[in-house]
Amino acid sequence: MSTTTETPTDWTVHNAVAAPAPIKAFNAVLGVGDGKLSRRLFSLDPAGICAAARKSSGLDDLGPPTFWDGLVALTSALEDAGPTPMGRVAMRKMLVDALAARARVFAWAAEHPEAMAKPVLPQLMICGLPRTGTSYLSFLFGADPHNRTLRYFEAPDPAPPPIQGREDEDPRMIASFKQLDGLAKLAPGFQAMHPMEPAAATEVVSLHMHEMTSMQVETQAHIPAYAAWMDAQDLRGVYRYEEIALKVLQHGYDSTRWSLKTPAYLAGLDAVFDVYPQARMVWTHRDPADVVVSVSSLNAALHQVMTKDVDRVVVAHHWLERLAGMVDRAMAYLDAHPDAPITHLHYADLTADPLGSVERVYADLGFELDDDARAAVTAATQHHRQDKHGRHRYRAEDFDLDPAMIRDRFAAYCERFDT
Repeated sequence: MSTTTETPTDWTVHNAVAAPAPIKAFNAVLGVGDGKLSRRLFSLDPAGICAAARKSSGLDDLGPPTFWDGLVALTSALEDAGPTPMGRVAMRKMLVDALAARARVFAWAAEHPEAMAKPVLPQLMICGLPRTGTSYLSFLFGADPHNRTLRYFEAPDPAPPPIQGREDEDPRMIASFKQLDGLAKLAPGFQAMHPMEPAAATEVVSLHMHEMTSMQVETQAHIPAYAAWMDAQDLRGVYRYEEIALKVLQHGYDSTRWSLKTPAYLAGLDAVFDVYPQARMVWTHRDPADVVVSVSSLNAALHQVMTKDVDRVVVAHHWLERLAGMVDRAMAYLDAHPDAPITHLHYADLTADPLGSVERVYADLGFELDDDARAAVTAATQHHRQDKHGRHRYRAEDFDLDPAMIRDRFAAYCERFDT
């Protein structure tokens, strides 16, 4: 099964998403009468989703009810986003699957107190805005055999933990290939915009979905009310859940440390370091004029898969402020904690010298890159080469954005980090 795309080479917000005939027919049939039938058949009612998760998992206990407020906020926001009938199916499945996975995590943890009694492995974390090389850097860190990286196939459903050396036999691995192939049919340009592979590193926001406090779903629908709700939360809770899931996943592995990444770390560095006092972090940087337009292109394209009447200008201006707010919070944390164990890496340096960038980050954070790790990282630079799946093209004018306006909003960031 292949998740690569050869043609066309260039992908934009205009051609990245396709609507196969069966999906068009499904949306047409169930969208009649303002979608009343699809709302009844595929309800986003929070209580109904919990009931479906219990049935799916075969477990009555979904864990502590700390997810409930997030589920209520999220389902309300998703309704406001105007999902298509197929989008509603996908949204409901996403939420049910996340809570079912949460139930399995807590059940496995209760059955394995010895695993929960062990400390979580030390953490090598990647933050930085989306489109600043965080995924590429996580692929390189993931190649280091000393690192236990969170992988795409296991992140949505961590329990039971995979068996080291037998991951290819794991049903979740096989299912993830099928999932990515399905996504390629709906959004053939997605891999060029955001490459993913079943055995490669992925973002911890997949784990955060189990707590219903996750930026992952923001990429799939325009849900500003939910974003505002998340900004008002104490994020320590979501990282405490993340820690439990990591303890599950590290069981049976002989790794030295975790390699973890998400831009979402920027929005709550205080919570991250409170839960993970051993964490060491690299913050990636890039010209925000490129970042905001690229993020807007990616998210507007993904919104078209799930929702009706996507206004890409509205999406872009939301993300301009969303990303700027994340950076503002992170810089405020640095002001209050100037000795925080965070090093910095520019996108241009990473792409120009990937191996040298990894070596410098490791040296800055006190890690060793031995010969085996160096060879593995070198091989990963070729496997995960840029534009492997095509080129993501984007223009500020497609989103009523102006580079000067973006840089003005990020003026303090640009000056501080020379972007």
